[in-house]
Amino acid sequence: MSDDKAPKTTIKKAQPRVPRATHPARILTDHTGNDFFKDIVWTIRDPLVVLDKNLRVLLANHSFYQLFKMKQKDTVGVKIYDLGDRQWDIPTLRTLLETILPDKVAFNDYMVEHDFPSIGTRILLLNARRTPAPPKEAQWILLAFEDITERRELERILQASEERFHRAFETANDGMLLVEKTAGKIVNSNLAAEDLLGYSKRSLKTKNLWEIGLLKDAGHFKQTASELEAHGLVAMLDISIPTRRGGDFPADVYLMDRAAVIQCNIREMTGRRQAEEEIKQLAAIVDSSDDAIISKTLDGIIVSWNKGAEKIYGYTAAEAIGQPVSILAPTGQSDEFAQILQKIKQGKNVTHFETVRRVKNGQMISVSLTVSPVKDVSGKIVGASTIARDISDRKLAEVKFQNALVDLKRSNVELEQFAYVASHDLQEPLRMVSSYVQLLERRYRGKLDKDADEFIGFAVDGANRMQHLINDLLTFSRVGTRGKPFASISCDTALDQALENLQAAIQENKAIITRDPLPGVLADEGQMVQLFQNLVGNAIKFHEKKTPRVHISVKENPKEWVFGVRDNGIGIDPQYTERIFIIFQRLNSREMYAGTGIGLAMCKKIVERHGGRIWVESKPGQGATFFFTLPKIGGGLS
Repeated sequence: MSDDKAPKTTIKKAQPRVPRATHPARILTDHTGNDFFKDIVWTIRDPLVVLDKNLRVLLANHSFYQLFKMKQKDTVGVKIYDLGDRQWDIPTLRTLLETILPDKVAFNDYMVEHDFPSIGTRILLLNARRTPAPPKEAQWILLAFEDITERRELERILQASEERFHRAFETANDGMLLVEKTAGKIVNSNLAAEDLLGYSKRSLKTKNLWEIGLLKDAGHFKQTASELEAHGLVAMLDISIPTRRGGDFPADVYLMDRAAVIQCNIREMTGRRQAEEEIKQLAAIVDSSDDAIISKTLDGIIVSWNKGAEKIYGYTAAEAIGQPVSILAPTGQSDEFAQILQKIKQGKNVTHFETVRRVKNGQMISVSLTVSPVKDVSGKIVGASTIARDISDRKLAEVKFQNALVDLKRSNVELEQFAYVASHDLQEPLRMVSSYVQLLERRYRGKLDKDADEFIGFAVDGANRMQHLINDLLTFSRVGTRGKPFASISCDTALDQALENLQAAIQENKAIITRDPLPGVLADEGQMVQLFQNLVGNAIKFHEKKTPRVHISVKENPKEWVFGVRDNGIGIDPQYTERIFIIFQRLNSREMYAGTGIGLAMCKKIVERHGGRIWVESKPGQGATFFFTLPKIGGGLS
């Protein structure tokens, strides 16, 4: 082994040994000349070699030759440095021998641990001793080798184990304490224990187990230590441990015998207690639910049955548990259960599935089912949970509603047909009456007396109003039946058309119209023109003596547009804000403000057809603002 690669070697003085009865130097050859010392050395198990003061080999034993693969004839009289084919760590050996060779050094033992790669990287403990050899005061050097490879490996394994334990101890999620066996004093703690108990490591080392509340007193510790000696493990489950910060926490505590110390594991169970409470609450909710909550195996065998199931299906839990869920199947529907279970096995949920079930007395009921897979802790599907709600009353109500809806639709159709027929068929006789009354007015005005002229005027006015009323009624009846399909339109364009239609009224009243830019919507363009025309027309009409001022605005909400038509007119008493949208309802006399009272009712019908709503905000004398909404996308029936 080269000097630069030689590991560091420590030479140390060995512990004093008890003198032997017969010193080796004195028995190399006894006074009779027998070499029995050689025989003894030869049979010693550990390798030995004896050197003279010039470091030549005087004697070596069998173990030495076997270990270093040498022969006796090649070693005796040869310097130790020259033995073998550089099997020695020469610098290390030289350092050791030069330490003990000087005469001033006492006759003592020196030891060095070193590995020898040439013999399989074995670790040998080399013991070198300089001894006197009377009678000529010669010096011997005794080299003894001890193979400590296995011992060092065990020490390494033990050290690694201790390091792993230390890492596990410090990083464990559970609180851990190491405690003296005799006095119960804490000698070490990990971070989890310090955090749980609220003490620092230094503070814990001044405490006994009973001083931090894990045990009652010293007597309790002695009793626990005795149980540990007998069983090796003591568990204290679900106890409350106080903390230095105040309060306490639930925990399971395990005490284990660790030879030199007692290991104390503290597992906080707050989460478990909370989970247990949640489970109790969930069980109470399940048990008190009016819905039937049932669990079953993947083979369809019922394993749980709550009171809601007893109420809905009529079977008690004792009668249902252990039975196949097919006991609830109506005749001819047993395949439905198999299909549902097949979906559950695939990890799929079945939600809001409406079907029919047979109860204990044979009656059929309608139910809505939600079926979900049940999994074990490993995530494997082991069963199914079903929540069933009795919807028989709802189904009956739906049938009644559908029947009523059909009747209502038929009635609406008949009413619309009646309104159309009535208004259409009234047109012809009304035109005839109006024509002849107008003819009378032109031909005989001023030729009869004053009363006759007045009566003819009343008749002409009545005929005209009747004609306007019939026309408006006909238009109103056609909002829902003769409307065009919705399309993407510009509200600006619809408003332009409405203002064009109102041009005469705007000029006559010198009305000032202002507007915001209006959005595009999905609507019936003709009806949008009618809507703006009615609202703006009303704003111009009800202006008293002021110059009419009308502003059309719009505001964007997440799902809709909110339009506003604001005026400076006479206003409306808040108590009448609902009434004005009813057909033929008027708040002012016909002499003051003309009209049939159908305009706002038509606005309401148009807005509702488009999926919106309409309302007014006003006070008398302070003007009014009519608001209506339209969805950002088509919301009504086209």
